[in-house]
Amino acid sequence: MKFYLFHLKTSRSIFSFILLMLLGYQVKAQDVQILLPIQYEGKAKSKNLQHKESFYIYKAAVNSVIDLKQFKRYKREFDLPDSVNIILPEMNNAIDTTLLIGFIKEKTTSLGHLVLLLANNYKTTEVTFYIDSNLDGNYRNDGKAITILAGTPPINIALLPLDEQPFNLSLGVPKRLSIEEEREALIKDLTRKDKNTITNMLAFELHAGVGSGKLTYQFDDLNSGFPVWYTVSQSEKNIGVALSYDFRLLRVGISATFQHLFQYTSYLNTRFAEQEIIVDPTTNRSIIRENVQVDRNIDDHARSRVQWSTFITGRIRLRNYLELQPLINVGQVSTFPNEYLADTRINIRAYDLPANPFLELGIRFEGTSGNRKALFFGISRSKLWWKPTNFLEEGQVNYWSKVINWKIMGGYRFARRR
Repeated sequence: MKFYLFHLKTSRSIFSFILLMLLGYQVKAQDVQILLPIQYEGKAKSKNLQHKESFYIYKAAVNSVIDLKQFKRYKREFDLPDSVNIILPEMNNAIDTTLLIGFIKEKTTSLGHLVLLLANNYKTTEVTFYIDSNLDGNYRNDGKAITILAGTPPINIALLPLDEQPFNLSLGVPKRLSIEEEREALIKDLTRKDKNTITNMLAFELHAGVGSGKLTYQFDDLNSGFPVWYTVSQSEKNIGVALSYDFRLLRVGISATFQHLFQYTSYLNTRFAEQEIIVDPTTNRSIIRENVQVDRNIDDHARSRVQWSTFITGRIRLRNYLELQPLINVGQVSTFPNEYLADTRINIRAYDLPANPFLELGIRFEGTSGNRKALFFGISRSKLWWKPTNFLEEGQVNYWSKVINWKIMGGYRFARRR
């Protein structure tokens, strides 16, 4: 709640107005503006308002002794007591009682007045104020309580401190929503936020990312009686599109991703004998001889490939605008050109490379960025079952291979507005 409160000293000239605001009532003020108060951690905070003083909501129960220790933390430059005694007024039919504490400083000195305002029915559209007009702490020797309806013009009130110059307050409550109206507005706002999400409709997706992985294959050579294995590291750049239907708790769709690959130096390892343990007689230290021949490969893997897939993701709502989405992606990878060229400097072998299946598991975070629009970021791990055609020659058995990739991906999704 906000109030506009105006302070006018009755001297030769007008020194200041004090502004108190209860929900955005606009009145032009001069010199000093005070915001009274937004209910935020007990402290009134201004929004684009210049002010020198603030009123605070007293958090403790209102009784005859008002503890000012918390209030003094914000007014260290003034010599204020730890507490003050007040005589409460007769308050009937009060829904709640709120105490508002402020310190109205003199413009030319460090002195001022501690002002306590009691308000009943503070959260309604009909607020009743009890004013200690002579600032003596006794609310029973003052005038009647003042009830102000929301949206009505401000009411001028004279404050008459003993043996001091009087000043005026102008107190107003702006028009605002009732509790029922606030509840309806909240439901409407939540419904609007829910409508902003992509739900029960087709959505298009653009995505891009980078990744790295390792291709490994191995087989047994019956002629030597030992295994042969090969490993190469690869990096990739991805860009693609997807089409999905978004249900409330999951998404299903199809995707096409173009991948550009870069391969690093690779080696073909051929074991020609069992491992040996050799002991140095002089030092009595042992070493292991692997008995592996290592040939540097100049293999030619395809530089480009396209990943075709179908996918399903869950939708776990973390916030109104944020989702966690576990991902399962299954499909095939086609390479261009569709061959694998193995070159060990000794011989060159070319193999056809058909479309190979893959499985991808991942997780991503998606945030709503507008009406039917979303941005996402995720990480995934995929396995590709890589096998060229007629790869094994006579005397070679027990082939197995794996391609494991890790990648990060981000993108943008959008749907046609309903």
